[in-house]
Amino acid sequence: MFLVTSDTDSIRSIALRKRSFLSALATVALGAGLLVGTSVPASAGAIKCVGADGPAGTTLCFSVSGSKLKVDNYRINFTMPGSNICNRRTVFTGVTTANSFYSKWSPYQSGCILVNTYGGTTIGKSFKNGTSVTGQQEIKGDLVAGIARVGIKG
Repeated sequence: MFLVTSDTDSIRSIALRKRSFLSALATVALGAGLLVGTSVPASAGAIKCVGADGPAGTTLCFSVSGSKLKVDNYRINFTMPGSNICNRRTVFTGVTTANSFYSKWSPYQSGCILVNTYGGTTIGKSFKNGTSVTGQQEIKGDLVAGIARVGIKG
């Protein structure tokens, strides 16, 4: 299951689509008698947005794309209203099908950008069925409090 967004999508429209996506997912899950947990289930293709440390409205949206257990790439959209986001990169973590911990950082972006930044990179690995992969933002060498999790389902 995939939720495709473009660079020009605003956080508000992403949040509205996420809300619609999660509502539809909850309806399907409840109809099937399943419990919906804290991570978004995915066949290596989903988006999850969470609040993050910072001014009101600070949001981290984490998306993965791929098929079944394989994650082809990830992307993080980080928004911090009214703030410069300087010297940044993102990190992806998960447990591979070989039961080993995996993490990969996006390329470092120096300089400052106002309010909204994107980061991510190619992964090209398969992850253990039933586990979660995570995405997090780093600014000026510190990880921002706010981790988004996406569940991997094969």
